[in-house]
Amino acid sequence: TGRLLPVLSRKAQRVIGIDHAPAMLQAARERVAESRLLNVELRLGEMEHLPLESAAVDVALLNMVLHHAASPEEVLHEVARVLRTGGRLMVVDLFQHQQEWAREKLADQWLGFAGDELIQWCRNAGFVEPDYSIIEADDDQYSVLQLNATKPKLKE
Repeated sequence: TGRLLPVLSRKAQRVIGIDHAPAMLQAARERVAESRLLNVELRLGEMEHLPLESAAVDVALLNMVLHHAASPEEVLHEVARVLRTGGRLMVVDLFQHQQEWAREKLADQWLGFAGDELIQWCRNAGFVEPDYSIIEADDDQYSVLQLNATKPKLKE
């Protein structure tokens, strides 16, 4: 829906939002138009095959999408492809939980993630310095995992 786009557009020269759902992109387009976000571009695409050139972006934010991926590690490899050297990855997603109903009702492929699991996948994708924290939820909400990692700079 592009809810974060106004905040991100104030922090970056250029923001590229990608979603595989045309309805979500339409909602984001409306938000971009209403807020007159001139530095925001929206693209239709899959997280496993991002519609971006290699080494095209400085920062990649995966916000509440990784648990929908069949292979989160494959997605992290794809993000590494589009990040420039020294680029930053930020993942915000569900911390592991046992709510099986989410698979059928919400199309969740994963019931959240353990931090160590994500760290290993990041390392496998070539990221360095992966670190995470858990944001504990109130009673009936999911806890959230927030992870940061860096695509290493080339050795000189």
